[in-house]
Amino acid sequence: MNLSNSISSPQGRITGKRKWAVRLVLFLCFIGVVSALAYHYRVEIRYTLMIEKFYRDIESVQIDIDAMKELGSEVALLDVREPKEYQVSHIQGSRNVPFKWAKKNSEWMEQIAEGKPVILYCSIGYRSGVLAKQLMETGRTDVFNLYGGIVHWFNQGNAVYRDGKEVNRIHPYSDEFGYYITRLMD
Repeated sequence: MNLSNSISSPQGRITGKRKWAVRLVLFLCFIGVVSALAYHYRVEIRYTLMIEKFYRDIESVQIDIDAMKELGSEVALLDVREPKEYQVSHIQGSRNVPFKWAKKNSEWMEQIAEGKPVILYCSIGYRSGVLAKQLMETGRTDVFNLYGGIVHWFNQGNAVYRDGKEVNRIHPYSDEFGYYITRLMD
């Protein structure tokens, strides 16, 4: 038996039309991956620009995710989204103080313990920035607005909870803000 004939047999090699078909499939896969990465990058840039635009209108101290995590559980974490948004999911340990109610009532500010930093968040950080400014006007200096809100928190792979269980979904507030959720949801 001639071993070289069985090794160079056409059945074991990709030739002719098959070779071009494999190249085409690999090229299309490459284009798909590049397109997905470019889309994600464009969304991140647009999200950052939108946040910066919104934040120009409010004067509050921003805190990023890493700095918030460094503070641990020794913070008063306030979710200022409306109850229907909070019920979909929220950051563990947060308390819901609905924006529309809090804007009209100052009693929520009196219920926050002194000596603990206060971190507020909403969908992207605008509503929480408004309330953070309001709280700072009472003389508190340990008040922070979570940069990018729960959308940024979620997109960065951080956990959100509903009824004490981790879930993979957030309320986007609006269809426009839903565009900026880049992490896949259930």
